Amino acid sequence: HLVPFSILFAAWVASFFMVLPAVLFLNPSVVKAEESSGIAVYPSKESILVPPGKNIRKSLLIVNSSRQQVSLKISIRDFKIVDEKGKIEFYDSNDPYAAKNWLVPEYEVVTVPALSSKNMDYIAAVSKNMPGKGYNGAIIFQAYDIKERKIMGEPFGTTVMLNVLAPGITTGGTVESFSSPTVQFKDPITFSFKVKNTSNSNLALSGNIIFTNLFGKEVNRFKTGYLDIYPGALRDFQFQWEDAPIFGVYLA
Repeated sequence: HLVPFSILFAAWVASFFMVLPAVLFLNPSVVKAEESSGIAVYPSKESILVPPGKNIRKSLLIVNSSRQQVSLKISIRDFKIVDEKGKIEFYDSNDPYAAKNWLVPEYEVVTVPALSSKNMDYIAAVSKNMPGKGYNGAIIFQAYDIKERKIMGEPFGTTVMLNVLAPGITTGGTVESFSSPTVQFKDPITFSFKVKNTSNSNLALSGNIIFTNLFGKEVNRFKTGYLDIYPGALRDFQFQWEDAPIFGVYLA
């Protein structure tokens, strides 16, 4: 399963100088909803753990905040990460373990009245022989003209990160690099770090950074936001320390 872990960073940021070896504490998390033309789907991301031969039922909430009834066509796609910032692309796969073979939505087409909402269930169905590792699929929604049977607009929806709890699954990650400005005369101070998922499972993480002086007194703390790292992926994250003291030596 996914476990919290901590990472030690080291960096130099200076007016005269500021030393910031940083420790980032990471914990499992979820994220925000996806929205398109007045339609929002909650949640926009799900992390699921399922053993072989078992099914799990989950639910989405589709909210129509527009003043028109909306019909949506639902499909299942695989997705892949295409850059270190976390951008993803949807694609169709014919792999035996493609998302369309384990991700089953309740509807093919759903209609949501104006200024209303509707729940939609889906099932993650893991076969007995499904190898232990991470899989990624997406429940895609697109505006749909029922009369003309025509799909319109850009796809949006919910991404599902599935970890199959079977022999062969691995977990773990490493910090590949940490960087910050060499000289800093004003805030905010911007840091970036790259984390490599060295495992074959999905990691869903969030973090808190705590700044202290050399005597261990806390001077600031903030959240890094949500961190999703797909199997084998390298992610580049950035965070800022605002209202930082101008001079001093600090730990984080």
